[in-house]
Amino acid sequence: MRPNHAKRRAHEGRAVFGSFVFCREPAHVEILGLAGYDFVIIDTEHAALDMADVERLVIAADAAAITPIVRVAKADPQLIGRVLDLGAQGILLAHLGSREDAERIGQAVRYASAGIRGACSAVRATGYSATPFDLHVKQTAEEVWVLGLIEDAAAADAIEDILAGGYVDAVMPGPGDLSTSLGVPGQFTHPEVTKRVDRVIEAAGKASVTAAMYVSDPAEAEQWMARGARMIIYSVDAKILYQAYRRALEQMRK
Repeated sequence: MRPNHAKRRAHEGRAVFGSFVFCREPAHVEILGLAGYDFVIIDTEHAALDMADVERLVIAADAAAITPIVRVAKADPQLIGRVLDLGAQGILLAHLGSREDAERIGQAVRYASAGIRGACSAVRATGYSATPFDLHVKQTAEEVWVLGLIEDAAAADAIEDILAGGYVDAVMPGPGDLSTSLGVPGQFTHPEVTKRVDRVIEAAGKASVTAAMYVSDPAEAEQWMARGARMIIYSVDAKILYQAYRRALEQMRK
């Protein structure tokens, strides 16, 4: 497994930048890497991507020297193990809700005795056995990133306990789902939403965990970085492509 430069930079307190990829086109990942981004989040929660798609996108990330992270909908050890066997260098768990969830995903990414990940030396992550398995286990412990999305009010209110176990490397508040869970869907700046977002960012700093934030406008990054976020996720490939084409069409029609 190659070094996870994005994880190392973030842990050193430097800002890293990435984007979600919902489309199954490997060129989208390659373009992100060529554009200078640090990581890509391959989405399996909302996007229609299967395991073969994930493999192609991870291969593209390796080719473009960009850290591949895969968002999963639940802390399923079998699913997480398969994703990591493909060569993913990070797992982003949607709706991280408790310390038990954090422990479950933390164990799912680690081999025994620290975890429960199933061992196989013939997978892509080991170079199909080119890497000695004992070295692979050591590399996995150092390079794989464990990230969680805090998307429910109850989870935000329990964030200190969630982080206390030491299983999570980075957390990101999700204002969209937080607003829905608080009964104010779509009101991202509602006081109850911002209170939870602030709490997650502050708790991450106190626990020496990387704080991440999603932005739909690059101009928003500065304010979050000033507040301690070191992992900035800019939009989604499909959304960026749509908006760029739409703006161009509007300009041409004028």
